[in-house]
Amino acid sequence: MKRPSHDLPSYVVARVRKLLRDRGLPVHVLRTEVDARGHRWRVAEEGYEVSTVGVSNYVAVCYEGARLRETTRPVSRETKVAKEAEVRALLTGLGYTLDERGWIVCERNHLG
Repeated sequence: MKRPSHDLPSYVVARVRKLLRDRGLPVHVLRTEVDARGHRWRVAEEGYEVSTVGVSNYVAVCYEGARLRETTRPVSRETKVAKEAEVRALLTGLGYTLDERGWIVCERNHLG
């Protein structure tokens, strides 16, 4: 199997989200919904949140609870730890390099 690209964090975020979706795992993506009166709120299903860590060359994968409007339905600590361990094992098996925190290490960031 070909080694995955660790080039830019933005590419790694998109690639990991696609890998999770292809395997049927839920992905936590915030979206805006509007009601009939024009009020807006943020909504997301429970799942894995894949994001860059600031402007560094790291990508974090966390398991987050569902969100409706301004309330978040929390996930138990045990569930969160188990789900994150599951995805770390998957990513390691696919050839991604993870540090001691479980973050994916990219070769460079957008600054060069």
